[in-house]
Parts: sequence; C-alpha cells; structure tokens
Amino acid sequence: MILSASQNVLHLKLTTGMVVADIGSGSVGAYAKALAARVAPSGTVYAIDVQKTVVQHLQATIGHTTPIIHPVWGDVTVAHGTSLGDTSVDAVVIANVLCQLSHIEQALNEIYRILKPGGQLLIIDFHKSFHTKGEQPLGRIVSLEDIKKFCADARLVVEDSFDAGEYHYGLVSRKVM
Repeated sequence: MILSASQNVLHLKLTTGMVVADIGSGSVGAYAKALAARVAPSGTVYAIDVQKTVVQHLQATIGHTTPIIHPVWGDVTVAHGTSLGDTSVDAVVIANVLCQLSHIEQALNEIYRILKPGGQLLIIDFHKSFHTKGEQPLGRIVSLEDIKKFCADARLVVEDSFDAGEYHYGLVSRKVM
C-alpha cells in the first residue's frame, strides 16, 4: 500500500467550513491539498512549514490555485511558533515530521494549544520496519507506542491507529479538556 494523503485524511471527521492545519507541509503540500478537498469551499487550510523557501514555493504554486490554502512560516516546536491563535483549528495533520523533531513534547503542546476542544490530530509517521528496507528517514523512527505515550502526556486522547502506507502508521487523537 502506498502512502495516500487523500485516503489518510478520511480518518478525520472533516466537513466543509472547518479550519485545519498541515504542519510540515513540505514543498508539494500533499496533505494541505487533501485537507482542502475535504473542507472546501468555505474552509481554511494553513500549510505550515519551518523552511521559508518551502513556504514561498507553496505560496507561488498552491496559494494561487487553491485560495483556501494559506502557506505560513512557523515552528511547531516553539510555543506560539505556528502563529495560529489558541483553540483556532478543528484538525491538525502532521505527516513525516515527528521523526525529524528532537522536541516532540513541545510540538504536541503547540498542537494542543491551537486545537479547539474536541479537535482532532492526525499523525502519520514511519514504522520501525522502514529501516529493514534499507531506507533511512530524515531522522529517527518514533514507534507508534511512543507516539501514543507522547499524546497521552499532551492530553490528547488516542481514538484510532491504522496502516497509513507500506512504511507508515497513522494515529488519530482528540483534544479533551
């Protein structure tokens, strides 16, 4: 099974008009596009990335063709680093990013801050089996079990986990007060 952003976002309960964020959107913005398809025409998608050149590229490509996608430069590992308001988004996707972070706890705290009560978080990241194929992710492998613990520590209740591609797992959690 190949990683499919459009299939993976179906695990979120999204409707038109919602405000969502794709953290670590990358230069292609696959998850931002998939989210836009689910919340259009009246929703808002923030495509957040820590690299300014990536944000500029997204603005030049996606920003003009899909007006509900708003590229934003931000750092999820810093308090208020996403530049989004407290309890301002209905859902967040963070795909293939946690493996690159040395401060996962801070990232999940920032996500908790921006999520509305009842808001959903979709995490997509690499399985440990990814290493057995001779491939190397950009960072370390963070197991599904460890991510579940990180979520619990950040007051995010795990609701579902699933295979999200040949080398990926998916996890859906929710912010509870």
